[in-house]
Amino acid sequence: MANSNAWAVFIIDPGETTGVCKALVDLRQKTVRACLRRAYLKGNLVTSEVRGTYEEQAWIIAPMVLDFFYNATFERAAVPQGNWSFIIERFNPNRQQHANHIPLEIIAGVQTLLRTPGGSNWLNGEYDNVRRFQDPSQAMGFVSDDMLRRWGWGWEGRSSHERDTIRHLGYVVDAMLEGRY
Repeated sequence: MANSNAWAVFIIDPGETTGVCKALVDLRQKTVRACLRRAYLKGNLVTSEVRGTYEEQAWIIAPMVLDFFYNATFERAAVPQGNWSFIIERFNPNRQQHANHIPLEIIAGVQTLLRTPGGSNWLNGEYDNVRRFQDPSQAMGFVSDDMLRRWGWGWEGRSSHERDTIRHLGYVVDAMLEGRY
């Protein structure tokens, strides 16, 4: 039986290089740091990058999302059905002048590929709390570079995109621990 305090969290930070974070988080820990550390030590926190055109990235990310949640819920039975969170970093083209719009195209592509006719899948059905957007400032404001280093997440070999997804994960885990989620 799945632990009712366990959550499957999938995060994307879209761009020309998209950061991806997949984590199974146990909320029985007292702090964000402890939750992330436990997930990492158990091999349940993985970061990566996806590159390519927005079409290529959308076609890579959408199956990753479905496979991750399916594996966490049904194959491993690690989380109860509905304890999912799919976080997408919000991109505001009005604030980022002269930026290309690949993040918007990736977001639209992934959302389109995850949608089923009639909105019957887990992203659009009874679990409407699954898909959320986070502003970059929320994650950056909560998890600073110094915090990442103290927590051991400012490690070498990880890109800034991967570290940004850890920031988003820290922010959402904090919200879960505080009951704001």
